[in-house]
Amino acid sequence: RRAGRVPGGIASNIAAMSANMLRDRAKKQIATLKTDFLLCPAADYQADRRRAAPLVAALVRAVEQYRRTLLEAKLAEKVLDYADLEHMTLAVLRDPDLRKQQAQRFDAVFVDEYQDSSAVQEAILRRVAGENNRFLVGDVKQSIYRFRQADPQVFVDKQQRWQAYPQPAPQPASLALDANFRSAPGVIAGINYLFEVFFSQGLGGVAYGDGQRLVVGRKDETYPGLCELDVIREADTAADARTIAARIAQMMADGYPVRDAEPGKTRPCQYDDFCILLRGRSDFALYEAALTALDIPVYADVAADLLDAPHVRPF
Repeated sequence: RRAGRVPGGIASNIAAMSANMLRDRAKKQIATLKTDFLLCPAADYQADRRRAAPLVAALVRAVEQYRRTLLEAKLAEKVLDYADLEHMTLAVLRDPDLRKQQAQRFDAVFVDEYQDSSAVQEAILRRVAGENNRFLVGDVKQSIYRFRQADPQVFVDKQQRWQAYPQPAPQPASLALDANFRSAPGVIAGINYLFEVFFSQGLGGVAYGDGQRLVVGRKDETYPGLCELDVIREADTAADARTIAARIAQMMADGYPVRDAEPGKTRPCQYDDFCILLRGRSDFALYEAALTALDIPVYADVAADLLDAPHVRPF
């Protein structure tokens, strides 16, 4: 038999067929480099750059003029937004004397939700804080404001560079606050399992390992807790609402035990132990109808949607 020949042919071997398909796909992707990326010789590329240079310069001038005109109109109407205040603050703090004066005002600078800091905010922080008086708290897994220019990499870079606490002064150090005192062991185990599967450096920007993995902080042998994942195939929102309502009704009928306020004791679940978290408020009516149909009392806060809040909307 020739070396590399697959017994029975490729069509009879799933692994060989998959490898062949991947090979063909890679060959096509390499071929597209000639048309999609290597569009012209270097000399033609340089000529294109020279032709585009005056157009790019004109575009820069137009954008700068627009920025100045817009800023003048905002100042006249006294309608500066938060981004304006950030950039103005940074511009003022470029003065070395003023920067030193401001930094001397603070013995320590504390920053919470640091994973949602932007590059501009980080630049401001560096100018008002000293080298060794910053206390930064955050969790990159909770970064939710990238649409407002938050850059979690600002947090991740420090987390990767800084050594574990303690370190000799004035070296910076990181301290993993990974002990969870709220959730039961079963909940923590379920969350760790799911996050270890889905989180990686490529997906989520963080490897879910030591320092990221939750640790049981509240030892409670009387209440192991539960993390349950129900997959509803080809279900719409209404079907999801009915499934949740039915599960709550079943747990109430079974007297499912939950942790009591008194340490070391459990009690049967009550309706006010349940909470349904949704991304937005547009589907509240469907969930309210499903719960009401099973005589489950329900309260929904429909006052406002987070995505419509003034501090979230870009305009």
